[in-house]
Order: sequence, then structure tokens, then C-alpha cells
Amino acid sequence: MRIYKQQYRDKTGETRTIGKWYVEFYDHMRQLRRLAAFKDKRASEEFGRNIDRLISCRVSGAELDPTLNRWVENLPAYIRERLANISLLDTRHEAVGKPIDRHLKDYETALRANGRARQYVNTTVSRARTIFTECRFQCWSDISADAAQKFLAKLRDDGKGASIETSNQYLRALKQFCNWMVRNGRASQSPVALMQGLNSELDRRRERRALTPDECARLIEATKNGPVRWGIAGPERALLYRLALETGLRASELRSLTKSSFDFDADPPTVTVKAIDSKHKHEDVLPLRPEMARELRARLVFKKPADKMFHAPESERSCWRTSMMIRADLKAAGIPYIDDTGKVADFHSLRHTFITNLAKSGVHPKVAQTLARHSSIELTMNCYTHIAIGNLVSALSKLPDLSSPQEEKNAKALAATGTDVKSH
Repeated sequence: MRIYKQQYRDKTGETRTIGKWYVEFYDHMRQLRRLAAFKDKRASEEFGRNIDRLISCRVSGAELDPTLNRWVENLPAYIRERLANISLLDTRHEAVGKPIDRHLKDYETALRANGRARQYVNTTVSRARTIFTECRFQCWSDISADAAQKFLAKLRDDGKGASIETSNQYLRALKQFCNWMVRNGRASQSPVALMQGLNSELDRRRERRALTPDECARLIEATKNGPVRWGIAGPERALLYRLALETGLRASELRSLTKSSFDFDADPPTVTVKAIDSKHKHEDVLPLRPEMARELRARLVFKKPADKMFHAPESERSCWRTSMMIRADLKAAGIPYIDDTGKVADFHSLRHTFITNLAKSGVHPKVAQTLARHSSIELTMNCYTHIAIGNLVSALSKLPDLSSPQEEKNAKALAATGTDVKSH
């Protein structure tokens, strides 16, 4: 390998030297090649040495080490293309030169092919595209953890913009895309692998609450006698809310149910959510209470197997419509959407209520986790179980009394004289 500068004669016949250095080398096929390098001699010499390393790897069939991989991925696109044309780079390294939007479209296609829900795909791809646009990432080598971090900070805007949870969701979308690039051999490593989300507990913009049994009864009764909302009659909406409260099914899962989802002849009767419609992408078979099964069976008697159970709102903003629907029914039932503590009661609160009621009823945590279909018991108990202070006091009262007989006697004597025990 040698580096040199080309010379030429201008129109006046004077000899001139080109600004860039050139690297001359014999490739793995022993063919003489020349590539334009850089104006800086040191950078051009380093370029030549790395070319020699590429040739050695190509001849021996060895994998590129991480340092050489990073060097290749940060090369200008035209140089990568030239190296790929002479077979010094494989398709993986050639892929990093493609426009990032083309990779993103392939990623979207892959997500849909894997059966991911439409809303999940649209949201994930949209968030990743927003980061690429705002950070001006045009190809893989442009992706920078520093630039992404600055975008997320701007998104939060010192607490005046998006919440920390929203910021974390954007970060997850970016990391998932980058991990997909690595898994599919389009890149050697993720440039954002070391980025971490922030603690969302420090910035809760909306915290859900569980409804009380009285509120549940009022909601169902008021809805049953209420008007048609978003094309759904009151009795059907009431049954929708009740099924959510008794099974913990999410809005999208309830929307997917058809007549064939139910098996009323099983013991006990069951409802099945297909893997493609379940959040964790596994088929879920859940038991139904006998009273619920009887009412559902009566409503489905004239429907075909493929007919939807509920006429739930269907649109790109269906979650927003479901939220507005229950908000109107809560108002009709005299239940505040936001309580005195700032917690909200939306459609997903019905799922919180289901899991909270399991905990209050003394159901074993592992059973509650299974019914909730959570990956970890911590998620079930920490995020979805809302225990009132009264329940905590009741639990403490069940502990054994460890006070000594003499202490109890002294306490009774003080109480009899009207002395405040706390002052002692």
C-alpha cells in the first residue's frame, strides 16, 4: 500500500497537484486499485492501513473486529459503495449506506409480518421517524446517542413538554429499531445501546385509579339506561364495561372478540383472545363467571361465528374515542373523571379495578399475575394494584398483639384517668 498525490498540467502547461491523497493497493484478488482518500495525510495513511486490514480479513475469511467495524460504518457512503463494488465489504456493511428511511420501511414491514398490532406498528415507526427527522439522521452512520439525548431533553422541555414516560417511549422505539438492524445483519452494533430511560415515577402526568364497587355498579347502571354513544347502545356498552371489569381485558382485546371467541359449553365457560390480538402475543384463554356467560350467550345467539361481539369504535384514534365514551358515561353516573388526588378513571382503569379487586379479595399474587397476563408479578402488584389506607389498617389489625400485659394495664389506667397516652 502506498499513498500519493496525483499531478496534472493545467491549460497553461503548469504542473499542479490535486488536493486529496490517493491510496494505491492490491486487493484480495491481487488487482491494483486506487481510491481517493482525504486532504489530510495522516487520515489518508490511517485509511490505507485499514484498507490493508480489510484485505487481510477478506483473504482469511475472518470477521471484522469491533474497531474496524465502527471505522467502516462511519465511512462516507461513496467510499463504502466503492469498497462493496470490489467485494471488500459484505452486504451488511453495504446496507449501512442506505437511506435510513428505507431501513425504517423494511422494519415496518417486518413488524407487520410478525403479527404486531396495527396501532403498535404505527406508533413505534412514527416515533422513530420523528427522531430521525428532528436529529437529521439520514443514514445509519448519522445516528448518534448524543443527538438523540438532546432531542429527548428538548421533547421534555424541563417538564413543560412531554412527560418522562413519553420520552422513554420514544427512546424505546429508537432502540428497538437499532436492535432490529443488528439482528438482521444490517449493522454490527447499536449506537444507542448504552442509552437508558429516566425514572418515570418522578414525572407522573396521569395516574390511573381503580373504581370502588359502588362506582362500578353506578357506572354499569347509568350506562345501561344511557343513550347511544359512538354507535353503541347503552346496554351493549354496559356489558362491555362489565366484561372488562370481570376479565381485565384491554380495549383492543375486547374490540377483537367475535362469537367464536367464546366457549359457553366448557366448564367453566371461557373467552379466548388470539395471539395476534393479545398484547404479549400469546393466545389467552380466560374463565368467565357463570352470570356473565349466560348474558353473553343470550346476546350472541343470532350472530355468526365471525361477527364481532361489540361495535367498539374503529379508527386510527379508536383509543381516544373509547376514552371519550367512558368519560361521558362516568359523568352520567356522577363519577368524577379526575378525583381529589388528581388520579383519573379512564377505560384502562377498568383493568386496574379488576386486578385491584383480585388483590383485595385475597387472591394469591401468582394467580392474580396469571389472570392479568403479566410477564412479572412486580408489574401486577406495583402498577395495577390500588390499595386504600383502610385496607392497610385492616391488615395490621390481623397481626398478633405483642404488647406485654403490664404495658396494656398501664395504657388502660391512663385511659381511665383521661390522660393522653401520646403525651407520654
